[in-house]
Formats: sequence, C-alpha cells, structure tokens
Amino acid sequence: MKNFSNDMKNHPLRVPESFRTLAASTLMVAALAWSGAHAAIDLGGKRELFVDDFFIDHIDGLSLAMHPPTPAGVALKWDKPWEGPLCEYITVIRDDDRFRMYYCGWPTVEGRLVTCYAESRDGITWEKPSLGLFEYDGSKDNNIVWVTSPIAHNLSPFIDTRPGVPREERFKAVGGTYGRTEKERAMAARYGEKPGLYVLCSADGVHWRKMNPDPVFFGGAFDSQNVAFWSEVRGRYILYYRSWTSGVIGKGIRQVSYAESDDFIHWTDRGALSYPERDTVDYYTNQISPYYRAPHIFVGFPTRFYATKQIVPEDIQKNVYRVSSDLKGLNDSVLITSRDGANFDMTFREAFVRPGFDRRNWTSRNNYVNLNAVQTSDTEMSLYILRHHAQPDVFLERVVLRIDGFASLHGGVAGGTMTTKPFTFRGSKLDVNYSTSAGGSIRLGLLHEDGTPIAGFSASDAPSLIGDEISRNFTWAGGSLAQLSGQTVRLQMELIDADLYSFRFE
Repeated sequence: MKNFSNDMKNHPLRVPESFRTLAASTLMVAALAWSGAHAAIDLGGKRELFVDDFFIDHIDGLSLAMHPPTPAGVALKWDKPWEGPLCEYITVIRDDDRFRMYYCGWPTVEGRLVTCYAESRDGITWEKPSLGLFEYDGSKDNNIVWVTSPIAHNLSPFIDTRPGVPREERFKAVGGTYGRTEKERAMAARYGEKPGLYVLCSADGVHWRKMNPDPVFFGGAFDSQNVAFWSEVRGRYILYYRSWTSGVIGKGIRQVSYAESDDFIHWTDRGALSYPERDTVDYYTNQISPYYRAPHIFVGFPTRFYATKQIVPEDIQKNVYRVSSDLKGLNDSVLITSRDGANFDMTFREAFVRPGFDRRNWTSRNNYVNLNAVQTSDTEMSLYILRHHAQPDVFLERVVLRIDGFASLHGGVAGGTMTTKPFTFRGSKLDVNYSTSAGGSIRLGLLHEDGTPIAGFSASDAPSLIGDEISRNFTWAGGSLAQLSGQTVRLQMELIDADLYSFRFE
C-alpha cells in the first residue's frame, strides 16, 4: 500500500502536529493545491470498507489496520467413519433461515472420498442430518450428498444470484481434479468420471446433478478447492482455480488463476490473477467470494504454503495420518481483496489466520479457512478454520470478527485525519460502522471537490461521534444529504483512539 502518511509528512503544506481538530485541519486541507487528477468515483449507494486505499487521497496520522478473527470454540468434529482425519475444503453458505456447510470426507489416503453436508440455524451449533441418499459401508444413515470421485474431493457450492436463474438451478457447484497421477485417473475411472472440472446444480442444496455429463473446464491443477459464483461486478460467472507459474502441473509456484462464463458451461480462461508475491510464495485454496454487504468487493482468504518449512515435534508426527514426506510444510492464511475480480490487493501482508499456540496446527495442509464469511449475530461474522488436520481429533474451529471488520481506518490516541478522493453518491443519509474508546472520537465533514467545507455539512456542523455501533446514521446541521446527492464531494475524517470500519450513503 502507498505510504500516504509519509507523503503528507514531506508535503510543504502538511497539517501541523498541533492541529488536532477537523475544523482546523479542514482549513489547512483547503489550502492544499488539489491537483484535480482524480476523476470523481461513482459511489452510488454502495457500502465501502477500509480493506484497501481505494478511497484515500490524503492521510496524516491515521492508518489502515487489519483485525484478525478471534477464536470462538469448536464448531464441528469430524468423527464419522466416512469423514476421518483428512476432511478438508469447507464451504459455508447462509441461506435465509439456515446455514449450510459442505466439506470433503476422506477417512484414509487410499479411501473413498465423499462430499458431506451439515446444517445450522445460528452458525454456531451444527448438525449432521441423516439424508439417506448414498450408501457407505452398507448403510445410508449418513450426511453424504455426493460420492463419485474426483468431484467429491472438492465440491464447492454457491447460491446463484444471477437474475432469472431457474429454481431448479438455484444452487450450483464446481468439483473435479486434473488426473496428474495414474492413481487419480484410476480413481476417476472407477466411478465413471474423467479428469477436469465438472459443474453441478441443485434446487435445494442437498440433491445434486451434473449440468453436463463431462468436465467443462481443463488446464488447471484442480486438486484443491476451486470456487465459482455469479458476479454482479462483471455480469458473468467467475471461477477461481489453482494453477502453477510454470504452466506445468507440479512445477514452479502454486498460484491462483481465473476463468469467466456467461452460462456456467462454456468457460474462457483469463490466466493468473495479479497479486503480490504471486511468483515467490505458494498460494492456493483461494476462498474468494463477493462480500455479502458490499458485493462489488471480492474478499478471499487464500492459504499461504511454505513447502520446505517443518517444526512438527516427533510426538505429533507419529499421529499425523500421512506419509512422512507430507509432514513437511507449514500453512497460514492471508486476506486479499479486489474491486474488479482480476487484480487483487494485499494491503496487509501479515497472516490473517495463524497456526497459534496449539502445536498440532503446525503441520502441513492445516489452518484452511472456509469459503464465505457469514453473519451469525447482529454484531459478528463467523469463519471456520480447519485444525488438527490429518490427526485423529481433527475439527473445525469457529472464529469471529466484527461485521465489516476485516480491517478499519484506525486512529491512535494522538489522532489524525484522512480525506477521500472526490466522489458522487446517491441517497439522503450516511450510515457508519465505527468504534471509539471512552476518550476517543470521530468527526466527519463533507468538502467540495476543491477541499473547502460545505456549509451545513462541515465538521463544526455535527457533534463528535462516540461509542461502538454497527450502524449509525450520522447527521449534520444542514439536514438531509439528498440536497448533495449527485454532486462531487469529498469526505474528511478525524479519528482519535477510534476505528471506522465502513460507511454507506443510502
């Protein structure tokens, strides 16, 4: 991320340290030579998050801060015979009044792969329903929704939000692998499948069928979780899949590539995504999806894999259910975001999810994050992290973060200011998601494009914001914002010991 703070410190007209109120800083900002280089951003009524520097023009004393999730206990234990220690690749979907979870059941390296299903009413307590769909070891008393390999290895569903989608295709999914080894090809052939990526659909998220008898997309290294969804931003389906920098499977660096489709059957490969460290660090299980409160922002939690690192103690190694060569390698997960679906920003290079204190999380292929952050209360979202992978007590841990709380615009006790690029909006009020300390505050002011205060909507025309709320209607003495709707404006913010997570004109 560009260091705007350093830029301002070197600016000949930067705001002096002694100016600690927005009213005073506004006078100084108005004196700055606005370059006019920024075309006005059409914000409309979209919610904006502080996961990147997209809106920032000038910043002094503030910073963007990432907020890793907090542990909230065990969500699910994988203790059924058809699940086993190698369970992985988790998708969680919020569907009206219920949460749906999908994951790969994998009892042994040589064993049969299945796709399993769990449900929850609150995203906290989960149940594995007996569906009676497929037989496993002579019984249909299980939660299996798909059985044929390679699809069952990484089947990843989504709710299709494309306008006009048929009810019987409300749920869609991708799954499959590339058949690199003779063993993989033999396993696929055993169930009448072929290497490649298949597409499936369902009316209820439980009963699935192929949309095409054969794979519809080839060329990727599909043997991890590949994800797809309908994108409002691009007006088509997007598929994110695993590939290699060399273009040859198994050689080079693991990376994330993408393809697009108008009908979910015929796909155009767009190649590798643009993101930092693409050619130097292994990234896969990308877990990219539109953020549900701001679908124009794509949020992902890819696994960052260090293949040569190993710190697993011997007492843990003997319990890891893999061949010894698979013990080498360490995983964590990072936060990436995009506004066009192709070019991804990694404002925060630090890990979003660490292995933590538990030594049993310091093994290969551990700490995978599920696909989709889901809202589980009025104030929090949940993610689900794979822990103790390939060990007898493998489980899924729930972690929580504030709604919109991946990151924030943060001010310390000394305070600071930020001014946005010029933008237009539609609406009559401003909704903010914020938190302050008892001694902290947030002050907001609207400026003309040239940086001068707008009468009735300056910082002095509104009280300081103090408290902690997911949704607060911020008001000025000037009244309804409808009179400014469609005009080019800037928003200036002063934060003292506070965080601003998101804002939205509506």
